[in-house]
Amino acid sequence: MRESGDLSIALASPLTATALASAAPPAASTVAATTALAAVSLILPGFIALASNPRGCPNTLTKCNNNLPTCGVYRPQSNDPKWTCHRLYSEAQNFYLEVDEFEGISVRSQLRDVLFSTWGYSQIGSMDYADFGDSVSAVLLTGEGKWIQVAQDDGRVFTSSDNFGTSFPERAGAANGPFTLNVSNTGELMILNKYGAKTWTSVAISTATCVRDKRASWTAGTSDGQDSWIVCVCPRGSANVKNWLDRTDAGSVCWDLPEPLILTTETNPIGSAPPMAVGLPPRAAATPGAQLTQQLLDPASANLDFVLQQTGNDETSFWFDSDDYDTVVYYWLRLNTAEGLCATATKGGGALALQPCDKGDQGQHFLVERVTSQLVALQARVEFTKKGAPFCVEVSGASTALGATLTQSKCTYGVGQRFRFYTPPPAARRSLQSRSGASTDGDGGMDTASELLPWERADLDLELLPEWKRDLVEAYRSGRMP
Repeated sequence: MRESGDLSIALASPLTATALASAAPPAASTVAATTALAAVSLILPGFIALASNPRGCPNTLTKCNNNLPTCGVYRPQSNDPKWTCHRLYSEAQNFYLEVDEFEGISVRSQLRDVLFSTWGYSQIGSMDYADFGDSVSAVLLTGEGKWIQVAQDDGRVFTSSDNFGTSFPERAGAANGPFTLNVSNTGELMILNKYGAKTWTSVAISTATCVRDKRASWTAGTSDGQDSWIVCVCPRGSANVKNWLDRTDAGSVCWDLPEPLILTTETNPIGSAPPMAVGLPPRAAATPGAQLTQQLLDPASANLDFVLQQTGNDETSFWFDSDDYDTVVYYWLRLNTAEGLCATATKGGGALALQPCDKGDQGQHFLVERVTSQLVALQARVEFTKKGAPFCVEVSGASTALGATLTQSKCTYGVGQRFRFYTPPPAARRSLQSRSGASTDGDGGMDTASELLPWERADLDLELLPEWKRDLVEAYRSGRMP
C-alpha cells in the first residue's frame, strides 16, 4: 500500500500486463478501435472502458494490449509510435480521453476539439508541464471511486478527480465498487459505481457573465471616496462570488450554484469515510439558537438544505474591494425551510447558530469565495477588518467527528474551511424563496476547466496577491501549513 501526497491511495506494486489481466474484474470490456474508423487519421486504437481493480492499480505498464482489461491509461515511457494505452474511447468512438505529450488529461472529439482538460487554462490551478518534471504519468481508477494522475516512476499524485468536475461522495467508497471510468457518446467523462450511478462527472458548475451592471450608492468615504459604484447583477439561479485570485481573475463573477444546495465538508476525503455536511441532526427542530454542526450526508434531509439569498440591494449588501475596485454581494445562508432562519456568526469565534434572518445583522452576511471548481470558502462579515486576513467559516479544529461545531477563524483555506457543494437529486425540494434582486435574463456557459488549490499552481504570481495571501501561499509551500 502506497501513500502519495495528501491522497492516501492503495496502489499495488507494478504488475505486468499479464498479471493485470488476471487481476482486473472481467466486467471491464476493452477493444481496439475498429477498422471502420481507420480512415479518420485521428482515430487510433485504445481502450473503451476502465474498471477499478480490488488489488489496486499499477503505476506503470510495460506492455500495451488494448484487448486486456485495464484500470488505467498510461503514457509510454519511451517514444513508442505503436503505444495505444494512453487513450480511452467512448462506445461510439466519437470522443476519447487521452494523456497527451504534456501530461495533460483531456477529452477530445475526432477532430480534436477539447471538451475537458486539466491543462492550459488560465483559471485557478490548471496543470502545468513544470509540475511533472521528467516523469511520464498515468491516470488510474481507484477502488474508492476516483481517478488520480500519478508519476509512473514513483507514484507521486499530481492531481485527481477531487479537483475537477462534480463529485457525488455518497456514491463513492469501496462498498460501492467496483467502479468504471467511461467517456460517453456526448463527450462526458464519468465514473460509475457498481449500481450504475455517477460518482463523478467532468461536467462542472457553469459560470455566467453579469446580466447587467447597476450603480449602487455608498455613504461618502466608505468606498475609496466614491459615492457610488458599479455592481454585477447575476442571472436568476446564479450567485455572485469572489475569486480567490481576485486580481488575476475577474473579481466579481456569477456562478450557477444549486438551489437548494448542500455544503459537504472536506474533513473526510472523498471515498475514505462517510461524507459529512453542514446542517442540523436528522430529527432536530429548526429553531432559533440551534447550532449548525457537521452531520452525515443525507440528500433527503431537509436539515441539510440551504439557499444563498442576497441580503439586499443597497450599499450595506455589497462588499467593496478597494484593492482591485470590484464589488461582491453578501448572502444569507438560509435553511430551506419555512421558519426563515439564517446561519449567524458571532465575533470571537463563537459557534454558528440559526437565527431569524435579519438584513441588519452582519453576523448573517457571508461572501462566497471560489477556491476551486467545486470548493468554496465562506467569509464572515462580522469579523471583517480593513487589513489582514478575513475570517472564514470552519469545522472547528477540522474535526472528523459527527456533531463537530462550526465556528469562524482567520482564513487559511485548510480542510476545515473548504466546503464542497452537492446537488440534491432532481426530485428534491425546490427553494422556498427566490433570491432577491435576481434577473431573469442570461445563460451560464459550461465551465469544465477546473482547479487545484491556488498555492499548488506553478504559475501563481505572488505579486498579484495581497500580503496576507502571499504569506499564506508561502506557508503552504514551505510545509509550515499542513
